[in-house]
Amino acid sequence: DLITLAKDNFINLKIDAESDYGKPIFERFRGTGYPLIIFLDTNGDELDRFYGYLPAYEFIIKMNNVLDGNNTLTDYLDKYEKGNHTAEVIKSLAYKYRDKGENKKALKLFNDLILTSDISKEDYSNAKYLIASLNLENNAIQHMLDYLNSFEDSDDFENGVFDLVYYYKSNQMEEEELSAYTTYARKLHQS
Repeated sequence: DLITLAKDNFINLKIDAESDYGKPIFERFRGTGYPLIIFLDTNGDELDRFYGYLPAYEFIIKMNNVLDGNNTLTDYLDKYEKGNHTAEVIKSLAYKYRDKGENKKALKLFNDLILTSDISKEDYSNAKYLIASLNLENNAIQHMLDYLNSFEDSDDFENGVFDLVYYYKSNQMEEEELSAYTTYARKLHQS
């Protein structure tokens, strides 16, 4: 079913993103992982994307969403531009931009998300983590430190610790890295 749907409705192209031909394409689309599946319209504009392997039935759902124009980047962007600023639309659009590597747009939307009145406690906590994580890319460490001090019971706490440690490690900040291990290892062990 998946192969038939793909052949009947899409022009399918597989590119090795590590080849001389594929590297510039992967960079153009700001790929961050493999496999990267991108759906483009006839003008070459991105409709949607996802990363990783999916079971066939989930892949079929993704393809049908693209064909129907539902739950895609363009769908959420259209809703948002028409004034739908519900937590669900903002969250979905923020994730789409993050997946595209457009982190400034994602960061703005995650900041907007935490101000919405219809956000769940779980989405609020997750948005705070993603704001802190995206800010690490701008060398704004304090956001992550604040997150880790305020959201120890969050499902994303461990991810935040690893993000901070990785940031210190990649910036050769050995004392800060050791301090983060010492401080947060106890908290991770307690949870």
